[in-house]
Amino acid sequence: MNFKEFLEYKTDKPLYALIGNPVEHSVSPELHNFVFENERIDAEYISICIEDDEFDLFIENAKQRLMGFNVTIPYKTKIMKYLDEIDEKADKLKSVNTVKISNGRLLGYNTDINGIESTLKKSRLKLKDKRVVMAGNGGVAKTIAYYVLNSGAELKVFGRNLEKVNDFIKGLDSAKKNVQGDIFDNFCLQDADIFINATPVGMYPNEDDGFNIDSKRLKFIFDTIYNPLETKLIKNAKEKGKRCSNGLNMLIIQAVEADKIWFNREIRESIIKKLHNKLAADVASKRLKDKYKKDNIVLTGFMGCGKTTVGKALARRMGYKFYDLDRVIEEDQKMTINEIFEKFGEEYFRQLESQYIKNLSQLKGYVLSTGGGALLSEINYKNAERAGLVIYLKSDLEFLYKNLSGSSNRPLLNTPDPKTRIKELLEKREPIYEKHCNLIVDAQKPIEWVVRDIIHSI
Repeated sequence: MNFKEFLEYKTDKPLYALIGNPVEHSVSPELHNFVFENERIDAEYISICIEDDEFDLFIENAKQRLMGFNVTIPYKTKIMKYLDEIDEKADKLKSVNTVKISNGRLLGYNTDINGIESTLKKSRLKLKDKRVVMAGNGGVAKTIAYYVLNSGAELKVFGRNLEKVNDFIKGLDSAKKNVQGDIFDNFCLQDADIFINATPVGMYPNEDDGFNIDSKRLKFIFDTIYNPLETKLIKNAKEKGKRCSNGLNMLIIQAVEADKIWFNREIRESIIKKLHNKLAADVASKRLKDKYKKDNIVLTGFMGCGKTTVGKALARRMGYKFYDLDRVIEEDQKMTINEIFEKFGEEYFRQLESQYIKNLSQLKGYVLSTGGGALLSEINYKNAERAGLVIYLKSDLEFLYKNLSGSSNRPLLNTPDPKTRIKELLEKREPIYEKHCNLIVDAQKPIEWVVRDIIHSI
């Protein structure tokens, strides 16, 4: 969501967020909401795209509306001047990725270094007196350099621009005596014990890119990329019998450490393991690659199938905004759906649906729950498909009748025999739902299972 949407966003739970620009492809909402759900933490996590000229206003509102937030590019340094207190490591790194809000005060931390430390310690390779070569001189590279140099290793940094590499080294302060820099044209691993890739080289969709690691001395390779899990660099390392690691553990640990700071509690190892397995499976199934192929998700299905409930839960998991098409129409028209039907008829209401779907198709980053008849028309389906991925929540007659029993706000069911009416409408509509969708999901499972199935399938 953007900053304006954040200001309008309503939730009854304590709210946490990721801020940056861009944030669309971040998996942070999934990471944190998974921990919240499994640790039974009553909280919600969203992502907010902040423009540079909105930053001051965001800080003012954050103190009132958030309990804490993560910071990604390009604001990890900028945020520091707004903080009331900064952790020692974050201060030395001049980089903050986690903020806790306590009694109106902003407290800054860097948990990226925890992720790096955890990953490198798992390699069981002592860094002291080792020669480390690192590709990249960006934000994550700075944190890696801090940890590597403070572990007693020698470091050589390669980048595209020598001036920027030298500026990067100058920013490492007292540790710079153990670090050198050069450009990629002179890239060499012959004298290295460890190689670390802190660039996007090899990241999806450019998976054919990679570095040549033809070095007998090289003992360990760390690729900070996690999508794909097995980059060309990692494959090459395995073929040559080298120990190696991708960036998935680093990603998870930095998120978990932020949760520890916010809630002043440990996160169970079993939950961390479950999160690791989940994300690994997600990436392996190419979900993360394809998840944002469409800007939005549109839910269709018969009335009573759970589109609104599923939509809200799905939006929370994905860090998206949620819209209920019927509620949008009611609020704008200042009439209930029943009143619109009674005053103007069904045809007029369908025209309204068409116009509102077309209008919403211009937005990005939302889950839309549509009415049971909204996508029956070809034009509405085409507008919905332009907007996003259309998912049919499928359910049978008994399930729908149970959910709809006693409902008084369904104008099409104002009949002496609603079950028969549901049966008639379902038989007519189901083939159209199946035709007018990109994906079919069983809606008769528990809500969290339905959400999981959607996320794993897209």
